[in-house]
Amino acid sequence: MDYFDAVAECQRAAAYARTLAADVGTTAGEITTQLMEGGFNLEALAYGFASEAASRAHRDAVRAREHEAARRATPRRNGHTLGAAPRVQPAPIEPSPEAAARAAAVERDAKARWDSLMTQIQDDIHDKATSLAGEMVVEWTRDLLASTFALPDGSRVSWGDATAADHRVRVDMLVKQASGTVETAALHQKALQELGAAGVQRLSDLPEAVAA
Repeated sequence: MDYFDAVAECQRAAAYARTLAADVGTTAGEITTQLMEGGFNLEALAYGFASEAASRAHRDAVRAREHEAARRATPRRNGHTLGAAPRVQPAPIEPSPEAAARAAAVERDAKARWDSLMTQIQDDIHDKATSLAGEMVVEWTRDLLASTFALPDGSRVSWGDATAADHRVRVDMLVKQASGTVETAALHQKALQELGAAGVQRLSDLPEAVAA
């Protein structure tokens, strides 16, 4: 299991979960059900979660050891630290109202461009699916009509009983999932671009790669 593939799958699942959560009537249980049935790589999600938990535990352990080493190295008498200057926290530098407004405007513009691009991708996927449907020849067998598919609310309906509205919401659901896959592919393409530009083989070798 590749770590970056697991991270990308977690990001795709998180993006889909945010899409589902936009409907305030959707419960956490229903979102979980949709993630389980939404075609995500559950092994990758589990690996990504475990890797994040392991990284967090390792960072906490390192910080605890460093803190303990610093405490032991400081001379103490009767439980009081000797010769230690009080720590003075620098005052946070607050951005000016103008700088904050510019930063907010840049963030809004970037989000608007991203949302527009994702909408365009979803429209393209929908159009391709519509074109492909026009070329398909389907035999509606008993087995197919008896099989079921999931709806965004977590319920399931058989192909035989599904209404036109059911098929429409299923199409929208699958289009959003497909756009998430495209987004994940773009993430890998971005990694390839930056690796090539820097002349390294791993993202961890990039000079700006800093663990959060």
